[in-house]
Amino acid sequence: MRHGRSRITNPSNDMKDIRHRVAEKVLANAPDISLINPEAWKQAVDHHSKTSFGRYVIEYAERWARLMQVEVRDEEVSIIPEIATATSEDAAWDGLTTYMRKLAAKLLIASWQHGDELKKWYDCTY
Repeated sequence: MRHGRSRITNPSNDMKDIRHRVAEKVLANAPDISLINPEAWKQAVDHHSKTSFGRYVIEYAERWARLMQVEVRDEEVSIIPEIATATSEDAAWDGLTTYMRKLAAKLLIASWQHGDELKKWYDCTY
């Protein structure tokens, strides 16, 4: 007789899946990334789009910035250091490493409208 297996799930993975689905819905209506230095962004995209690693970093950075922009919309920009970690997790699909997160943060610090505020989080975190 063949016995069926029960599916055992990891609650933290389930929570990640839920957070990612919510983030996708938020991103569907979120504004485009607001750049203060479009040239730096374009150079990074041109440089990093040659590899899957680089494309992932760029895609993650854009998702992360857009999620933070939604949070900041009705608040002061000074909340960026408070929301950066949570929105970073929401924007991170599978496979994001600390190194990738650092690269994305540095890119946003150099080119994003709220990069100065994100730098405060980065300096405290890394």
